[in-house]
Amino acid sequence: PSQASFCYKCGSTLPPPCEQRVGSARSSFSGISQYETRSQFNSIEKGGSVSERVGSGASRQTITCSSWKTPVAGGQPREKRTPKRALIIVDLQNDFAAWGDSGNGTMSAPGRMEAVHNTNQLREAFEFDVVVLTRDWHPPDHCSFWSNHEGAEVLELKTLKYADGTELDQVLWPVHCVQGEWGSQFCDELVVLESDIIINKGMNVDVDSYSGFFDNGRRAQTTLQRQLKEMGVSEVYCVGIALDYCVGSTAVDAAQCGFTSYIVEDCSKLIAEESWKVMQGRLAENGVQVINSSQVPMEPKETSELEEAMRTEIAGLLQRVRELEQDVSEREEREREREEREREREAREREREQAEWERERSEKATAEGRQREEEERGGSPLGASPLMGATASPLPDAHRSYAQQVQATVLDRMLEHETMARQAAEKREQATRVFRQREQECWNS
Repeated sequence: PSQASFCYKCGSTLPPPCEQRVGSARSSFSGISQYETRSQFNSIEKGGSVSERVGSGASRQTITCSSWKTPVAGGQPREKRTPKRALIIVDLQNDFAAWGDSGNGTMSAPGRMEAVHNTNQLREAFEFDVVVLTRDWHPPDHCSFWSNHEGAEVLELKTLKYADGTELDQVLWPVHCVQGEWGSQFCDELVVLESDIIINKGMNVDVDSYSGFFDNGRRAQTTLQRQLKEMGVSEVYCVGIALDYCVGSTAVDAAQCGFTSYIVEDCSKLIAEESWKVMQGRLAENGVQVINSSQVPMEPKETSELEEAMRTEIAGLLQRVRELEQDVSEREEREREREEREREREAREREREQAEWERERSEKATAEGRQREEEERGGSPLGASPLMGATASPLPDAHRSYAQQVQATVLDRMLEHETMARQAAEKREQATRVFRQREQECWNS
């Protein structure tokens, strides 16, 4: 052979990583007859394992690998190697996919959790040689955040200008996936293994990066293309969020880098139909195939009955968890509505009590004013009565003192009633807080 030999098992030149050895340099075959060389390789191609020494003298070599194949022009094996496949999981992060404390992430796509569960099922069903997870990893002052542009609005399309005179259109998104924060972490429900490759993107403050391969201006690239090619990957399957932006851009760049590129649609979710129509045009131009998980051109993993039963049980448990989460969400919503109604009722009660108190105080002040006027005139509080004549005699001092005592008693009772009502309202609020605390403890347990 005129080229170095290849190991058909691992695809490497000497020395192969699989620790199989063969003397294959061009000079190594000097002195060996063409018949002897061809016979040894033909024996290997027929499935034989050759370990005897061939040749004579200094050129004698030992062949110990049954996987070696005769090279052809260009140094490639005659037989086509089995393609290696990579699963690229795009941006299944909390801000895109997970339920936060407020019920969703800052940029949640509709059906986001369905994409996470379907991705886990896809990974379980097929044996991918490589699994890659990309994630947005933005600094706080990133150019894609609308809050970093004065006077801008969310989802506004802004043209970014650079020092070299180039321009890029940028959608201004809500703040999302800031480095190290909760929103940038992968969803808890997503299966992530230590062997997975993690690709950070969007770290340059001046340019966004939808694709896992390049930034939007193709000014810089990640290490993803190099790593996939070093591992011999030829096919990639892209899933994640969002189908009309990051997933589609990653699939397009994969095709442009020479990989056979697929998008698994039922494991991905889009943001808007309009942008998805635009992305479909780009996918068609670059030969990216959009399929669903039932159309993946791979043989599913062979599973035992026990594994299948365990998978079914786990799926049932996950479904039960989702139902419980939905039930808790509905209960919390009903509780919020009940609390809101209770607050409104209490507010109306306070307003009524305040109005009653103001009215009573006004009546009291009016009565006191009239009494003072009568006392100053020295006449009867009842005034002149036509039945008693024009000049009625004033009330005796004993009667006036009794009237004042009655009035004072009434005022004291009014103040006492107001104090008791206020204390009762405070007790109701305290009891409500204790009830809610115990209910929350029950839910947590």
